[in-house]
Amino acid sequence: MYSEAPMLAEMVAAGDLPPVDERLPASPAVLEAVEQVGKFGGTIRRGFKGVSDRWGPTKMQNESLTWYNMDLTLRPNMVESWETNDDATVWTFNLREGLKWSDGSPFDSDSFTWWYENHFSNTDLSPAVSRRWGTGTPRVPMVVSAPDKTTVMMTFEHPKPLFAFDVTRSHCFSPGHYMKQFHIDLTDDKAALEAQIDEAGVDSWDQYYIDRNWWYLNPDRPNIGPWLSKNELSSELFLMERNPYFWQVDEEGQQLPYIDKVTHRLFDTNDVFNLRVINGEVDFQSRHIQTGNFTLYKENEDAGEYRVIIGTSTRHEVVTPNQGAQDPRVRELFQNRDVRIAMSLAVDREALNELVWDGLLTPRQYSPLDQSPQYYAKLT
Repeated sequence: MYSEAPMLAEMVAAGDLPPVDERLPASPAVLEAVEQVGKFGGTIRRGFKGVSDRWGPTKMQNESLTWYNMDLTLRPNMVESWETNDDATVWTFNLREGLKWSDGSPFDSDSFTWWYENHFSNTDLSPAVSRRWGTGTPRVPMVVSAPDKTTVMMTFEHPKPLFAFDVTRSHCFSPGHYMKQFHIDLTDDKAALEAQIDEAGVDSWDQYYIDRNWWYLNPDRPNIGPWLSKNELSSELFLMERNPYFWQVDEEGQQLPYIDKVTHRLFDTNDVFNLRVINGEVDFQSRHIQTGNFTLYKENEDAGEYRVIIGTSTRHEVVTPNQGAQDPRVRELFQNRDVRIAMSLAVDREALNELVWDGLLTPRQYSPLDQSPQYYAKLT
């Protein structure tokens, strides 16, 4: 029913990996192709500035309970479905049966309750409750429960109507079977853990735990993303390789991702990165691609054998008057609605776009894009 990448098929044939049907959940998430169904193989080459620039690798790995369709409506992702009660205080998520961590261990409701009981509820690891996981003032933390292996319930003191959107951005689960060895209250060998903490040069067990919990700093940590780190992010060439247990397929039943490997090569200056781009050494990237270099990139398309694609972004370049300025005269001026309207009307957006951004942007008011469900023509 399902097919897999040749590199994984070889591992199955050698007896090093279970068949693809046993690695996928009973009902995998199906992603529809934007243009056409892809082919297996290859490496995506990218660039980054090191550990502090982790966003390049991590944004390619972020998977969540729910996610967005192309029209920005929500769809099930790691879950098959979700529901809430009438006042949005209880959210129930129904997991895909047979989900697995990258080491083949079950990913079920235990992954959520372990995180809740041993990470979220531990004051060393979670000294404060974020807005995402709590409600009210002072903030009251949510309660996580699991009536069975494929059902997770999250209960809030006050209504949380946008929670299905919140879980697109953060994880509320953890591979407890692996992470317990770094938890001071759960480890089977406290002396060994304390020795590791001393060797790492950190001040406390929670700092070491958090370090070991980041997949890009710890290649051994099980993950749920499409690729797995094969070395540490501090490496000059950070390597990620496909996850054999990734739980998404395309319309033809091919297990995703299509690409075998992703590399991030370290660079010190933007000049070095731009040189790699025009030499054709960067395959697919928007991070660090600056509109000010648009002409440079376009002039070298043929020689570098790449394409410059102008995409759609929700980013706006805006000027926001400070209505809380310390100078009372400035504050009074900016708090005047007519003054702000006059400033907006006085800005020549067309000229500004041509002078600063080479005409690449769309002059408009700060408002939702026309692709957004919140689009309102009069606001543009």
